[in-house]
Parts: sequence; structure tokens; C-alpha cells
Amino acid sequence: WNSHDHNIDDDQEEFVAIIGFSQGSRLAHLISILHTITNGNAFPGLKFVVHFSGYGDTPKPDNFRALLNNSNADWKRNVPSFILERLLNDDDERYDFDDIQIHQPSLHVMGETDRLVPLESSEALLKWYIRPSVHIHSGSHFVPVKKQDIELYIDFFS
Repeated sequence: WNSHDHNIDDDQEEFVAIIGFSQGSRLAHLISILHTITNGNAFPGLKFVVHFSGYGDTPKPDNFRALLNNSNADWKRNVPSFILERLLNDDDERYDFDDIQIHQPSLHVMGETDRLVPLESSEALLKWYIRPSVHIHSGSHFVPVKKQDIELYIDFFS
């Protein structure tokens, strides 16, 4: 969770957007969850999330609970108690955030012919987001950069 001199617990840093591709999209989703359950205290300022070939049909990483348990972050006190209890309860491994609703605007870009992350896997990610924007391109497992794709990204961030 540390990158260069930045730490997720650093209140001085603001994250305007997070963009993830494939596994990076999974990380972007987990960051969106943390931002949501902490009422914006984790990753302050996060306004947008973009998923390229993201997937939502897999459980959270095995070490996600350990990260939360080992963190001395101040944001823990801002997490609703019923969620924090479920997150930190080692007996509740099945908790997969099904009742979390992420309010940041989200763009989900998926390839029609993607065999690594099929459309169904990308579509499974949509259930956590309020009014997700979806862009399906005719290609496979890549970030599309044709003129119309770039225009769509610009419109999304505007």
C-alpha cells in the first residue's frame, strides 16, 4: 500500500481518480471499498474510478483482512461498527462486501472478445457501483485508445 513516499494513511494526499487494468482494476475496486466504508477518510478526495477489464466475480484477497487488522489508521474509527466487526472477524471469511454501494462515478471498460476477463466477469463488478457507466469495445484484453474511446474518457472525467 506504500508507493514512493506516499502512504494511504497520509491525510495530506488526495486521490482524484484511480484507474486500474485487469488485476489493477481489482486493486482499484478494493480502494473504492475502503474509501466508501471509511466515509472518504481513506483515499481522501477520490472522485472517480475507472476499470479496464475489471472483474467482480472473485473473492477479496486473502491478506485484505490482515491489512485491516494490522493497520493503525485513524480511519478505522470512522467505519460503521457493524462493517468493521464483519471486516475484522476472522470467522466471517464469507463477507464479500455485497451490501456496500460505491457512490463515486465509475467507468467500466470491457472487451467483447476478452478471453482473460470475459464480459460476464466484468459485468459482475457493476453491482457495487451506483449508476456505473459502461463502455464495451469490440476488442479483447487491452485499453482501447481510438479517437472515440479517448473522447469517451474525456467526457467521463468532465
